[in-house]
Amino acid sequence: MFMTKTLLSFCIVSLFSCTTGEETRQPEQNNIPKVLQENKEGSIGEIKKRGSGDLVEDLYEEKLRSSPALKAIENLRDELRDSQRDSVQLFVDFRNKNEQYFTSAGQHLNSLNDSLLRNEITSIIEKNKDLFNNRITPHKSLISMLDRKSISAGEKYTVLMVLVSFQMMKEYQNKKIPDTRSLQAVINEYNGLIQKMDSVINKNK
Repeated sequence: MFMTKTLLSFCIVSLFSCTTGEETRQPEQNNIPKVLQENKEGSIGEIKKRGSGDLVEDLYEEKLRSSPALKAIENLRDELRDSQRDSVQLFVDFRNKNEQYFTSAGQHLNSLNDSLLRNEITSIIEKNKDLFNNRITPHKSLISMLDRKSISAGEKYTVLMVLVSFQMMKEYQNKKIPDTRSLQAVINEYNGLIQKMDSVINKNK
């Protein structure tokens, strides 16, 4: 009975010690991005599935999940890309229909045998075409400006990803740099091995 109680007490103390140790180590591990954490139990295939292989993107994606500010930027960026696509497509469809009409009208007019009538109507159509091109000049300028803004935003997004991931990497560098003692210990072992071999070598000269 005494041995049973002793064994039970030992198990409880051991379990508490393990749990306390895990709780002590957990916060430090949680501060390290998951993509940078070691996964000794998982296979190489499992580790590869965790990320895209692009460490900047993987770190940024992990930070994005916990940052309201980054989520707001991401949402706005998606909305703007959708708005840009829709508004540009609206103009492109309008322009294409007009150009399609001018091409079709020219083909019909070319079938006229009466050259005077053909030239007269062609002139009317051409004037309208010139007027149309003048009217859409502001639209073209705005679309060019929109393209430049989109490119600029894309470059800023690249800088954002790099700097956010850079801060995460600096924290990883500061907290997870390996101790040099293990390397020094191996060097010491080599020194011992070399001394032993030198001793045997000298005896056998």
